[in-house]
Formats: sequence, structure tokens, C-alpha cells
Amino acid sequence: MLINNNNLSNFYKAGIAGFDMLVSNDFPASAIQLTADQYRDGVRGPFEKVSSSKHANVLRAKISFNGRHHLLYIKQYLYRSFGDRMKHLFRSSRGRRALSAAAMLTASGLDSPAVVALAEKRCGFFCTDCILITEALKDAKSIYAWQNNWKDQPPAKLKHQFVSQLGVEIGKMHKANIFHGDLRPGNVFAKQTPQGWHYYFLDNERTVKMPILPMRYRLKNLIQINMPLPHTFTRTDRLRFYKEYLKQNPQLETRAAAIAKRVSQKAAERLEKVLSRLELTQEPQVVLEK
Repeated sequence: MLINNNNLSNFYKAGIAGFDMLVSNDFPASAIQLTADQYRDGVRGPFEKVSSSKHANVLRAKISFNGRHHLLYIKQYLYRSFGDRMKHLFRSSRGRRALSAAAMLTASGLDSPAVVALAEKRCGFFCTDCILITEALKDAKSIYAWQNNWKDQPPAKLKHQFVSQLGVEIGKMHKANIFHGDLRPGNVFAKQTPQGWHYYFLDNERTVKMPILPMRYRLKNLIQINMPLPHTFTRTDRLRFYKEYLKQNPQLETRAAAIAKRVSQKAAERLEKVLSRLELTQEPQVVLEK
């Protein structure tokens, strides 16, 4: 299956509504609309608010050109605090970092949603507003969503293939010295294809490639990806994951048992905290998919 072409060479510059933009060569700038206050004619729009963290506004919208329909996600990054605003006066915007990380994943043979455009509004050298537009993933669902599908009668062979290939993919990521900033199962989407499972990594603004991947970052990612509830993904499934992960990172073989024990303990502790919050809120889907 082809990987989305998020290479930076695949983008051109444009200016729309006061924003400086990088736009994918596959999209005409004239087809892109950044706000929901107009173009509700079925060509661009309607715009639908999507649940997201309090640090972003996310809209879902449709655009049509050249006889094709495209479902897009428009994500406006918000500052977390005054200190966060000050910090971003002297560093790249979150949207630009997400685009750079998507390009880096592409170059490493890993996949993420296709970036349609990056829009930045500036005051002098400083970015005051940032929007990232990505194309929706067709037929792909998060690990949590697949788990919900399988919770009653999980198809054993399909699930075994799922966790094994996920182990390969995370193993490839760490082999390339890439750390994902938030590798929770809600940020990993999977699509079933004739060749097997294909994975996409979302929320890449903190995803970075390092000269050498420190063990603490490797462990953090492994703990995050091991957070699905155990009623579907069993201990045996997790061992299948580690087996394939270690094939990509054979230098860890002598430490495999200690790593697996540490990851299992920490994941269980975090899962217990999540379940405690679920009992208090009685809104499991909202908490798990954040």
C-alpha cells in the first residue's frame, strides 16, 4: 500500500485570508477554506465541529474539485497558557512541527494522514495563529475502535495479525530512532488491506527523530501503546507484539524480559487510573478517545 506523500517538496506556497500557507500539490489553493462562516453550499462545507482537546479547535468539512469529494479535518492550535504563547514566539508552530514530522515519517517508510495545507498568520517573525488541514483516513479506525468492534467475539486470526504487524510498525519506528510524542492507541489508526494491516500515526507535533533513541523514550512509547483494555488484547497478544518488535530491534534481546515487565507494570498502573476516572465520570468513550 502506498504511503501518503508528505514530503516537503510536495508543497507550494500560497496566501489565503491573511495566512501564509504551504499547500499540497494535489490541491488547488482556491478550493481550500479555513473558516466556517461561508461556503456552506456543498462544495466547501458544511463545517462540523469535532470533539478535541481544549487546546485545539477541530472542524470536519468537505471540498469538491475536479469531480472528486475530499473529507478534510481543519485543526486550529490554541495556546495552552501565557507561558506557552511566549515559548512559541521563539520556536516553530505546532502545525509546522506536525508537518515536518509527517515528512520525516514518510521518509522513514511510516505513514500518517495526508497533509493538505499548513496555514500560519504572522506578526513580523512571530506566528500568532496556526491551522493544519489533513485529509480524512478512509476505512481506517483507531486501535480503540477496532477493540470495541472485537470485544464480543474477537476474530482470533485477524487479531493476531493485527498485533503482530503493529509490533513490526512500532519496531520500525524505534529502529529509525523516532519517538512519537503521544503514542496512545487513540492516535494510531489501522486499515485492513489485501496485503494486511496498514497503520497511520496521528498527532505528530511532538514526534521527533533522534541520533540515538534513549531507553526512557522507548519505554514511554511502549507503555502508551500498551494501554488498550485487556478484555480484547490478552497477555498472549502482547507477547506477539513484543516478538515482532524485537525482530526490528534485536539489540534489545538481552533486556527483553526486563523491558516487558516494566512496560506491563506501568501500563497496568495507568490503566487502573483510567478505569477509576471512568467509574467517576461514567463516560468511557470520551475519556479513552481523548
